[in-house]
Amino acid sequence: MTNRPIRLLLWNNNPADAETYRAVARDGAGDSLASIDLYDSPVNIGGLARFVAARLAVNGGYQGPIVMLDDDQDVSVDFIEELLADYEPRSVVAWWAFSQHGSYWRRAEIDPGTAADHAGTGGTVYDSELVTDDRFFARLPRRFAFLEDQWMSFAAHQKSWRVVKASTHIELVSEELNQYHGLKPLKDEFFHEQRQQRRGSLWGPPRVRPSWRRGRIRGA
Repeated sequence: MTNRPIRLLLWNNNPADAETYRAVARDGAGDSLASIDLYDSPVNIGGLARFVAARLAVNGGYQGPIVMLDDDQDVSVDFIEELLADYEPRSVVAWWAFSQHGSYWRRAEIDPGTAADHAGTGGTVYDSELVTDDRFFARLPRRFAFLEDQWMSFAAHQKSWRVVKASTHIELVSEELNQYHGLKPLKDEFFHEQRQQRRGSLWGPPRVRPSWRRGRIRGA
C-alpha cells in the first residue's frame, strides 16, 4: 500500500441518495484515507464531473497526481501503486489506452508504457495541472460534453504531455449499463472534428467568465 495520504473524491448524481452516501462518508475514511469529499449534483453531467471535482480540489490548494476510477471497475490491491509507478508531471497514464489510425474505431492494442493516441478516464492517473487551465472546461463543445475521455486525450496532446498506457489490471462489471453505449454514434464524429481543429479554435485563447478567473467554477 502506498504511504501517500489519499483523498477520496466522490461525485453523486442522485440527490435522493445524498444523505445515505454522506453518512457512509463521515465514518468511512478510517486509517486508510486522509479524507472523503462527497459532491452532490442536482443534474447528471456525466463523466465530466470527475474533472469538476478535481478542479474544486485544485481550487482548494491541491497539486499533484489525480487517480480516476469508475464505479463499474474492479481493480487490484496494488492499483494505486501501479499507476503512480509510471506517473510523472505533465502526463496521463491510462489503463484503457490504444493507438488510432484515421478513425476512433480503427484502433490497435499497445503495450504498457507505450505512447497512446487515446486514453480513457477510468483507471487513469493524470497531473492536476490539466484542470487548472480554464480552457479545459470553456472549450469543450456542448454537443460532445459526455465524451470527456476524448477531450482529456485531445487536451493533453495539445499541451504536448506524455500520454501512455498503464501497467495495471482491471476487470469490468455491469458493463451493459455503461452510458458509453449510447454515445457510440458521437465518438467518430468528435474524433474527426478534433483532427480538423487540432491547430484551430477548439484550444484557442480562453473566453471565460469573470468568476472563473477568480479560481471558481460557476455553480460548483
